[in-house]
Amino acid sequence: MCDVILLHLPSTYSGGANPFSLMPVGVFSLASKLLEEGFDVEVVNIPLEAQLAGVRYADVLKELKAEVYAVSLNWFVHADGALETAKLIKLLNPSAKVVVGGMTATVFAEEVARNGYVDAIVLGEGEEALTTYVKYAVKGVQPADRRGLYVREGRKWVRGGMPVPPSLARAKYTDGVLAMRHALEYLKTGILGFMPAQQPHFWFAAARGCLFDRIYCGGSREGYSFATGRASMAVRDPAAVAEEVAQLSEMGLRIARLSARVAFKPAAGHSPEEAARLAAAELEPLGFEVVYSGWAIHVHRFGVNKAAGLLEACRALGIEPERVAAIGDSAVDEPMLEAARFGVALANSPVSLKRKADYVTAESHYLGFLEAVKFLENSGLFLNARKLNKNRAAGFGNGPRLRC
Repeated sequence: MCDVILLHLPSTYSGGANPFSLMPVGVFSLASKLLEEGFDVEVVNIPLEAQLAGVRYADVLKELKAEVYAVSLNWFVHADGALETAKLIKLLNPSAKVVVGGMTATVFAEEVARNGYVDAIVLGEGEEALTTYVKYAVKGVQPADRRGLYVREGRKWVRGGMPVPPSLARAKYTDGVLAMRHALEYLKTGILGFMPAQQPHFWFAAARGCLFDRIYCGGSREGYSFATGRASMAVRDPAAVAEEVAQLSEMGLRIARLSARVAFKPAAGHSPEEAARLAAAELEPLGFEVVYSGWAIHVHRFGVNKAAGLLEACRALGIEPERVAAIGDSAVDEPMLEAARFGVALANSPVSLKRKADYVTAESHYLGFLEAVKFLENSGLFLNARKLNKNRAAGFGNGPRLRC
């Protein structure tokens, strides 16, 4: 029996619904903190386990044994699944403690408490509060500080107040990944479940908080501040994120995604181009290419670029790259234009991309894209290679021909 099992749930236990198997990265931070405190911890993705074993979600729960079940309710789509999971746990293991946490659990704590099968709710960013509760539930240590906890005591619920958002200096995630059942399979899992042909990927936590007020992906600047008390975005040490990328790369990771779009201002005296060069100096020895596109710094494995994606798409569709045209407007599009038979650069493209293009549009952005599509439709370039070569030699369209 484990001390703690951290659970990611299906969106609902009803058949036919999207399982939403992708996990909030905070689950792995919680697991890492508990492991650091010496607890026996396991992370279980219920929809993934059910898919791999070919069983029902409830059958996965039946095989689990722990003193504390930590149920993730970060995204509202899991609300039904979280409450049903709490009920099933209590039916299967009445003496176990059920803790629910996450953004949605924090905002709707009163509603979760009325479920009747939950023992505690973790409020806000939960590493310290969850650890405090597990020490109490497993070791009998009475908490000196109940901030971040909303706990059932008999028939009453006692709220300890919101915690102070923790520093990210010691935040860890990869230890939690390694504590997960079928971690390798999870690297090929998305919202719709495990996909064997998927390139192994993972969302890395680059920051907490949000720079913008928006309606998706965890809320907004105002919503995150309301739910956690973190008034502004906190950015993790890039070296720590790079170390985690390197650790999971040893497990076969191919695509690293960052969980926050971090706006940055280079240090005094450094331009964005210089910032990109500094990043490259750190990441290239780890096998990552760094490209500055004029509006963002792109980091990817060497060989994992848009050209590789285009060639893979051609393979999957059963067509030759000689039959493909590529349209781009950024430095990261250069490999793709080189891989395609015919390349189009929009007018707003950098000079380096225009030099690799066969045709440059007169218009920019979406108008340039429409111009490119109309040009390709009307030119008949791909009717046969002979006509394509003839058009190349003549220089086609209103835009300048920069490569023959």
